[in-house]
Amino acid sequence: MKTQHNTNYTEEDVSLKEVILTISDYTKEVWSRKFLVMFVTTISVIGFVVVAFLTRPTFPGVLTFMVNEEDSSGSNISGLLGQFGIGGSTEYNLDKILELSKSRRISQNILFDSISVNGKADMIANHTIDYLESEGEWGELSLLYKLLYGDDPLPLKGFRFKQVDESTFGALENKALKALHIKLAGTPDGGKIGIVTTDYSEDSGIMKLIADTKRPELSIGLSKHLYEELSRYYIEKATEKHKNTFDIVKLKSDSIAAALNAAQYNLASFNDKNQNIFRSKDKLTEQRYIIEIEKLMAMYAKTEENLQIADFTLKNKTPYIDVIDEPILPLIANRPSLVQAIIKGLLLGLFLSLGYIVFRKILRDIMSA
Repeated sequence: MKTQHNTNYTEEDVSLKEVILTISDYTKEVWSRKFLVMFVTTISVIGFVVVAFLTRPTFPGVLTFMVNEEDSSGSNISGLLGQFGIGGSTEYNLDKILELSKSRRISQNILFDSISVNGKADMIANHTIDYLESEGEWGELSLLYKLLYGDDPLPLKGFRFKQVDESTFGALENKALKALHIKLAGTPDGGKIGIVTTDYSEDSGIMKLIADTKRPELSIGLSKHLYEELSRYYIEKATEKHKNTFDIVKLKSDSIAAALNAAQYNLASFNDKNQNIFRSKDKLTEQRYIIEIEKLMAMYAKTEENLQIADFTLKNKTPYIDVIDEPILPLIANRPSLVQAIIKGLLLGLFLSLGYIVFRKILRDIMSA
């Protein structure tokens, strides 16, 4: 007698079998259309490579610098600062410098500096507008904007700055300033990267300021002038409190010195007038002059000591921003990577061709069901 074996298939077994058969079915479909996949992928790769070849290179002007953050102030200085309500050491924050570099105050202050690009001397603002117009990134409204809002009431196309006095600027000049700032620093949310970017190394503390345009002289001009304005403003704000302290002590010292000189002059005049012949009340007057002079001399000595401490504190608290490397001509061209272009072409070609084949098979299976 033959023994009969009953094989029970679970739902999981059936589902796994269906998945394997489906994958096999789609694999056969793709393989049968392999020439289509190869054709679409080849066209895609060629397109990306051609675009990479035709794209004009940019010339990044890279300026590296570092901030000296040493603080060697002593207890005497801390005590003096405490008398004026200023305590604690100043901590130079690299993130703060990066944020300042993106501020409109910094970028706006350099726009009216003059540089030479391609033998033409003009304001940085106008050189930047010339460059942006050549790239089609200045004053051009999108079709959607025109449909929604109509023509621009303050068109920037063809605009150039004629004057540098910001107090006389109208709505058009202010609009141009804001537009230039966005082009240079990018959007606040980081959605659009600007011409100028900054970065720093947490390990070394070395910072980079990079202006990347297709005009080398403009890249160098932007990076150098932005660095100069950034360092000037940062040093000014970092030492503002200590500068005020020094000015207060200096004013007090000058005031006491003037009073001391006046008292000494009065005593000398009194002695000359009396020619060493004194009455009792004259001796009392002389003694008063001498006491006043001694008091002022003691006060002057103390204020001079405080003045020296305040001067040392100001110098000690002043950050030193040192340039490491400045961009110089000729700049190294930054060209699109052919390897990246090929990879992008392969990915896009495979996505389009495989997507078409899979969608076509799904649609065919649905129609034949």
